[in-house]
Amino acid sequence: MNETTTGKSVRGRPKTLDCKETVDIAMLEYWLDEKNSISLNEICRRVNVSKPGIYREFGNEDGLLEAVLLKYEKDISTGLLQILALDESFKQILEKIVIYVTSKKEDKKAAKGCLLVKLQDSKINMGPKTKKQILSMQNKFLQAYEECILNAKEKGQLKTNITTELAVDYLNTQINNAALLLMQGKEEKKVKEILTLSFSILS
Repeated sequence: MNETTTGKSVRGRPKTLDCKETVDIAMLEYWLDEKNSISLNEICRRVNVSKPGIYREFGNEDGLLEAVLLKYEKDISTGLLQILALDESFKQILEKIVIYVTSKKEDKKAAKGCLLVKLQDSKINMGPKTKKQILSMQNKFLQAYEECILNAKEKGQLKTNITTELAVDYLNTQINNAALLLMQGKEEKKVKEILTLSFSILS
């Protein structure tokens, strides 16, 4: 969930498609696209591969986006899920979520915000594979939020007496909102303050 830049596009004849490299670069291109509506043709230009090559390896843009989201889930979003599953106090978990969401990663292999949130807010025409993967990832987060909330309730660490469903929705909304603010260019320090304040209602 943080900041970097992609390498410059190589001009000239499209190179032989390397699936891993294509997914790596495509993930960043979709993530960093300011207009939030990048086309497959533009992805091919930036990755410097042919459109037929994409179709051969991934079937279509839907297949490429599915592969991108699978990589994102494996390399990026698991970090938040791991924090939610920590055997620590609810307050400590929320503090670590704030740091995770708003801090720059040392490896600098991610853009600001969250690719999953970005795609949900994008104008890209998503196919069934992409929609299915997004739904799968959403459900994993919601389940993790619920387990974390239930654990906090059991330990008497939830500050406010609200339903688990509302607490889950609130947690999900605040984290997604923080991701959107970062993608819109809000300073990390300000987003950290906003997220910390919003979490203070819970713990």
